[in-house]
Amino acid sequence: MEEQKIYLFVLWFLNTDGSGRELTGGMERYCRDLARLIKASGHKVHIVQKSKVPFEIDYEPGIQVTGVPAELTVKGHISYYRHVCRIVAKDAPVIYVSQDLCMGKNFTKAVGVNHGIWWHGDFSLKKKLLVRWHQRRMLDWLKAIICVDTNYINWLHTEFSGRKEWRHKLSYICNYADTEIFHAPEKLEKLRESVIIVFPRRMMGATLEDEPRGGLLLLEAIKAFKVRNPKVAFNVRMVGRGTLADQLRTWCRENGLENNVDFFEAGFDEMPEVYRNADIVVIPSTGTEGTSLSAIEGMCSGATTVVSHIGGLANIVIDGFNGYVADLSASSLCEAIERAVRQPISFRRPIAALGKQRWDNQVRRFLQTHIGINV
Repeated sequence: MEEQKIYLFVLWFLNTDGSGRELTGGMERYCRDLARLIKASGHKVHIVQKSKVPFEIDYEPGIQVTGVPAELTVKGHISYYRHVCRIVAKDAPVIYVSQDLCMGKNFTKAVGVNHGIWWHGDFSLKKKLLVRWHQRRMLDWLKAIICVDTNYINWLHTEFSGRKEWRHKLSYICNYADTEIFHAPEKLEKLRESVIIVFPRRMMGATLEDEPRGGLLLLEAIKAFKVRNPKVAFNVRMVGRGTLADQLRTWCRENGLENNVDFFEAGFDEMPEVYRNADIVVIPSTGTEGTSLSAIEGMCSGATTVVSHIGGLANIVIDGFNGYVADLSASSLCEAIERAVRQPISFRRPIAALGKQRWDNQVRRFLQTHIGINV
């Protein structure tokens, strides 16, 4: 098999200051696992990300990372795109791990990954129309798109005509968990001194009230849970980074939860243990969501998974069957957590349907079919 260099274009992967420090999150894990899957087949991988300063880092043998100074704005997307057009050959195999970075048809072997619909928010009509135009253009610019949930596919079919021209480009490849790492065969059914609830999410957003990952919604639900269940001891672990973490800490102090809630960040290698120690994993997204890697990892690690009904979460959790689904209110989320405490739904064996081997095989077929990469 002839060795090729495959380019992965992504918003972020390593720290944007050029230090080489790994960032933790679903986007970063997806990019890393995709790079390693390609590298394992004998190809070289070049990840090109946005950054604050220019840098070149050998992440590991066969995987190089380049930082391109660009803002996290549409204008920044355009400047980033112009830069990669200068440094990458037009016929090079390109994967937009962050689909929104695709700003034209320069690359003849380009595919994208859609991680969920983020534009159904409180945005201006002008922005929504611009996003709609961009999404339609990307159907022409890209040879194919990996869709991690069915919401995006259904949105495209609802919004745009001429579907026979582009529907073959859409491939539903749900997210995954590496069940060699995220599993709980040794987890014992026993009563603990307290119920451990894990929120494994970034805490980022413009304001606390608009934080799209649902950190505030969870804390409001926990406040109600504490009142309604005074005899239940519990600990909430907010595991992630973000600009709103300090505000959430302050909210906890002001609402009497400072002794019930801990905040910390865990690296990729630490997360399997975090999940194995969890009784309940909560993914209460309020804005947008695909098929959350965190939800799948928690499920595969034996924790009862509680999600909101946003985005692709309902693709992977069926209420009362393999987890619990809540509406976007503190009372509904509180009730779902109470159900998870009373009637845990946890898996003690790896779930093949959500495993990384399934994802690996589907991605291999996708890349071979659409850009001729043998992975």
